[in-house]
Amino acid sequence: MSRRAAADSMTDRAALYALGTLTQNEARAFEDHLAGGCDECVAELRASEQVTRSLAFLETEVEPPPRVYERVVGFVTQAPPLKAAAAHARGELTTVRKDDGQWFESSPGVMVKRLFENPETGSFTTLVRMLPGAVGTLHRHPGIEECIILEGDFHVAGGRLGPGDYHIAGASSIHDKPYSIGGALLLIIGPPYERL
Repeated sequence: MSRRAAADSMTDRAALYALGTLTQNEARAFEDHLAGGCDECVAELRASEQVTRSLAFLETEVEPPPRVYERVVGFVTQAPPLKAAAAHARGELTTVRKDDGQWFESSPGVMVKRLFENPETGSFTTLVRMLPGAVGTLHRHPGIEECIILEGDFHVAGGRLGPGDYHIAGASSIHDKPYSIGGALLLIIGPPYERL
């Protein structure tokens, strides 16, 4: 790639950065590039941010067609609701055996088994099994999520985690398509995430 083509590529990323459409890794690389002192990209980013801010005021709100609403409701109701493998009452001891509960495929190659729902905090304790080569979805965390890797490899936030490693995602943080090369089993505690 020529120097001019590389520069054009970075200035193109300014608009995508202002729109918030870059992946976490791409955004970090662009921020590093800006920190390096590229005046052309800083100017392009400022112009793109000004355009982005004005986009919200260009159109009036439009009611979606009924068929769109029906498709969304149909999609949401197709997925079986995830129930905790065991109920728990205050003052009781509860055990969930490895064969208790049901696994649900949340995305291709990513299986989820909800173990416990905490009615006081709204968080869930969940096992997540990623098949080799599985890629999770881009998602935002509405609250704190804790993750312990039990088996395999788990790649998230630019790093590779293995058995015994711990990862925490803060409220409002975004995970950019975590993945596993050889497969993984994770224990996750937190509220349900929002797909982006």
